[in-house]
This record gives sequence, structure tokens and C-alpha cells, in this order.
Amino acid sequence: MARGITLSSLQDKKLEYMGKKAVVRAVNEATQELFIEREGHHMFMRPFVDLLEEIKKGKITIIQELAKAPSMQGATSEQLLEINRREKYFYAMLAKKYPTKDVERLVEDIQREANDTIGYARSTLCKDFKKFKRDGYSAAPQVLNNKRNRDAGLTQDVDDLVWEYLYKHHLKENGKSVAATQRLLAMNYEELGYEGNAPCAKTLMRRARSLGPYEYDRLRYGESYAKNKYKQKLEKYDITIPLDRVELDMAHFNVGIVKFVNGKKYYRGTVSMALVFDVGTASLLGYAIQVGKNKEASSYVVASIHHAINRKPDPTYIQHGCMRLAVMDAGTAYRSAMTKSLLQKIQGVFETTEVRKPCSKGFVENFVNRLRLEFFQGLEGYCGPFDPSRYSEANIKKDAKYTFEQFHQKFTNYVRDYHNSQLKRLHGITPNQAWIKGTEVYPVLEPSDIPELRKYKGLEVDVTYHIKYGTTYDYQYFNSPELKAMYEAYCVATRKDYMPLTLLVDLNDASSVSVVVPSVVSPNPDEIVLLSIPNTNRSAFGKSFNELSIIEGRCEVLDGATTFLEDHNLSGYRSTPKHGDIIDITHSQDSDLSEDEVNTEIDEIINSAGVDFKAEEQLDDEELKSSDEHTNEHFNDAENKNLGVSVDD
Repeated sequence: MARGITLSSLQDKKLEYMGKKAVVRAVNEATQELFIEREGHHMFMRPFVDLLEEIKKGKITIIQELAKAPSMQGATSEQLLEINRREKYFYAMLAKKYPTKDVERLVEDIQREANDTIGYARSTLCKDFKKFKRDGYSAAPQVLNNKRNRDAGLTQDVDDLVWEYLYKHHLKENGKSVAATQRLLAMNYEELGYEGNAPCAKTLMRRARSLGPYEYDRLRYGESYAKNKYKQKLEKYDITIPLDRVELDMAHFNVGIVKFVNGKKYYRGTVSMALVFDVGTASLLGYAIQVGKNKEASSYVVASIHHAINRKPDPTYIQHGCMRLAVMDAGTAYRSAMTKSLLQKIQGVFETTEVRKPCSKGFVENFVNRLRLEFFQGLEGYCGPFDPSRYSEANIKKDAKYTFEQFHQKFTNYVRDYHNSQLKRLHGITPNQAWIKGTEVYPVLEPSDIPELRKYKGLEVDVTYHIKYGTTYDYQYFNSPELKAMYEAYCVATRKDYMPLTLLVDLNDASSVSVVVPSVVSPNPDEIVLLSIPNTNRSAFGKSFNELSIIEGRCEVLDGATTFLEDHNLSGYRSTPKHGDIIDITHSQDSDLSEDEVNTEIDEIINSAGVDFKAEEQLDDEELKSSDEHTNEHFNDAENKNLGVSVDD
């Protein structure tokens, strides 16, 4: 019984000493003595040889702690079968007087009786049999608790060094491999004062993988890659129902827009688009274009929704109607009261996605990427996604070529071609065909079916009320008795003799505009109250501002998308840009060009814009005059030209 017992192995061992509990408190290797503390007695010394003799006689028993009984809950069927298989061998050994004698024959007999094809090696069976007795005659602990407790043997400072090298060289985008990181660690290991061999590459990989798959890929390949790889696809959109789910997004594109005035080239700004994308038919339901600074405002979003729900002047642009579900991000423009109020009026449900999770509205995000590749990538003057290391605002100004009219026409043509292109997601049919097919089964809810919706316009314009002529927008004049009554109430409430107004304009409907009632005279100051003001030109009924402009010969027919042009942001190329050097288009980069060749080049740029400079000069002269005298003359001229009908006081 005392075989295999050494003096050092008895340190802190619990004993049963002549019927009482005892503990070995200390051992002395030099004198071969040990000190035992017996329950109820003082500590005493005992020679090691005497202790062995008492163990042989049975006076002292070494108490071994039983393995913790594992919980059978959660055990797999394979584990339960393995437990039963082992116990057949163990109980057969217990029935023998000498369990470890003739083990090979015992294994053969059990294999034949139980039809066990796995069997048992003699040495392994004897080891597991000892564990079986130690664990209270149960094979469950050795099967269920069979975890490999591998100690890497790394001290805390070495472990910290391993993590330092991993974060510095491996756990970063475009980082080194684990093998290369381990080689760097090995090269500096001795120089840093550590003895022995450096941790191997497998040890470094185990440390790195302990972060988890998502965190590991995030550090190695970037957050976008990790989110895309581990995002959950909880629902499949395999539908062709129009307007069932519509996604909204604002996208910015680094392409400059210019304007020619009196032969001079001016820079307007870059292009931003508020997009409304129908998921079921993969159609661009509507959009609004803004040229100027890359910013979001509720008026842009409202304008894009109006363009989406209303019929387009272009008969080939058939997509329109009130959406049932609008999915948008948490931008301020989409969370504004104006946007939510409009969506509520069209009887639709809106859903806001989580911050920094573009995959929640992946269809419109994919369409934006498609725009960049198919439309903008081949567009002259497009500088690509913003990268300050490659270009600055000065480069965008220098490469800008198209006027807004040219850009809008090109984009209109692209949308028309896209709606007539076969898509794999639609099983080979075009968005137009999917729309026609879907609307035959699910009729479109027209915005005209909701009278209150007519007051919600897209474009927000700040104007001042004129007591005689009301207000004006794009050479059209709007007035009504209700507007005059509101003006009188406003003057009494504020003690002012003028009234600033905010107009909401729908470019697809020139028959009326909406006026936001000032809060000081509003019946509900906490809510947005709108007043519909009709056009004094009765012939404008049923026409868009674009159509009226065509009648007057001022522009070409497009699809009716609302546009926002910031004239006060015009900047000459000869002025110093915010970023970059002075740009002067009158001097070519090629010093070999003569002055005549430079002038010819400028003339070609100006002629390619297709702008009537005579009309531009007239427009500029009108903008420079802002006095009250000029305003009265302007309205009088309008009366003389029968552009509007005045309403007398």
C-alpha cells in the first residue's frame, strides 16, 4: 500500500491517524522527518520510515479527495454510451480477486459479449480503473471532466510581452502573420533579458484566437469586414410587392458642379442626393439633388419623399405612390418633426435603424455603391470616395466640368436605363417590369387620395410677405385672403410691419404652396400648422414648375426631382480656395500653350455648358437689386406680362 509514496508527496496531505483526522504540515528532506498535526493534539514529529510502516499496518490511511461529481445534465448521447462502455470493464475487474491479472483476456471477453469494437489497451484500462475507484466507483468524472488543463508555463511578464507583440505586429490591419510576429519576438527575446526559448507560433496564435472570432477579424481586417462577415441574416426579402418596404438614405459624391456667368466659370459645390429606394421592385422611387455643402436637412428628405410619392412629368418614370414602411437611419434630417409628420400623413410606418449599422438598410446602401461604380466612376470630374491623402477641395474645383443642368440630365438618363436593365435579384426582369407586375396585384395608394398631404411640400424657402401680391417663387405668385388675415394678426402680436414666411414648395405642383403658420399666431404652437396658398395664375393648375419653365422657354423637361442650388456659395476659380493653392483656369498647366490656344480652350469649355449668357446677365442684374422700390417694379412687371393675377387689398 505504501508503494510510490515519497516524502515530498506527503506535504499538506490529509491523513486518518488511528481513527482521527490529521494533516502533514511540513516535511524535512534532510532528516527524512515530517510534522503531523492530529485533531485534538499538538503537532508532533514522525520519521518517514515509521510512517511508512504504520501505513502498511493500516494504522494510517492517506485520505484522497474525490473528484467532484460532474453533472449529468447536458451530457451528450455519445458521452453516456462511453460511460456505460467503460463501466462494463471496470465492474468485471471488481469481481475478480486480482483485478489487474489477465487483463488482456478480460478485455477480449467483454469485447465479444458487448460487441465492443473499440476495446481497451492494458495500461490504459489499469489507469482508468484507478480513477474509477478514486471517483467513487463512477466512470462519469473521467469522461465528462476530461479537459486538458495545459499550462503554457508563461510567467506574467512573458505573457504581457506576447500580447504586446501581437497588438503591435499581428492584430492590426495589414499586420504581419503569426509566424513573422514570432520570429520578431524570438530575435529580441534574449536581448530583453528573458531566459530559455521564446514562445512558439502556436502559443501566439492561441493567445490571439482567445479574443474571439469577431474581435480577431475586427482587429485584423477592419470593422466593416467583421460586421459584414458576422452580420445575421434574419429575414429574406424575396418579394415583388411595390412600396411594401422603402429605404431612405443621404449620399454624398465628390463631383464638382460649375456655373458660367458672363463668360466666367464659377464653382457651386459638390453633389448630395437624398434617395428613396423601393426594395420589392429594386426601383429608385424618388430622389432630391442638392448642390453645395455636404449637409443634411429635413427639406431635402421631404423633397425626396414628395418626388417618390407623386407622379413624374416623365411618362417613362412610372414609379410613384405612398409607401407602407419607410426604413431610414438616425440622421437629424430623418428624425425631424417635418419628416415624421409627412410619413404619418401618408399613413406609413417608419423604422429607424441603429447607429453605425448600414447593413440594416442594405438595399439602398447597395444601390449607392452601384451608383458610384456605374454612374459616377465614368463621370468626368468625379474624384472618387473622399480621401484627404489623394485630393483636396481644390482638386474637386479644378476637375469640375458639368453645369447642374448637364449633370441632372445625365443622371435622369442613367435612372431611365437602370429601370430598364435586367437584374439578377429580380430573376432576370427589369425594375419597370417588376413594378408593373406588382401594381397589378397591389394597387398603388395615390397621394391625391389624402387631401391633407397636399399641404406638405418638399422645398423649404424663406420669403417675406407682400401685402398686395402675397409671395412669389420661380416667377409664380401666391396669395389668398387667409394669408392677409394671418399677416394682420402677426403684426398685432409682434408689433412689426412685415411678416417673414417659410414656404414649402412641391416642384411637381405649381398650383399652390404651403406656408408654415408662425407660432405666435398658430392655433397649435407646439405642432407644425400649414396653410395652403393657391397660385394666382389659374393656368398653373395641374402643371409643375418645370413644365411652366418649359412653356416660358427657360429649361428642358426632366423627371421633376427637386433640386437645391446654393447661389450664395458661388466661388470664382481666381479666389483662394479653403484648401489648396490658387486655381486660375485662364492659365494652362502646359507652359507651351500660346495665349490664343488658352482662349480657345476656355471658349470650348464655355460653349459646352450650353448656357445663354444673355439670360444669365439679366438674372444677375435682377438679383443685385433688392430694395423695396425694385420689388414693387418687379411685381408690376409681372402684372403687365400677365404672369399672375393680383388680389386687391
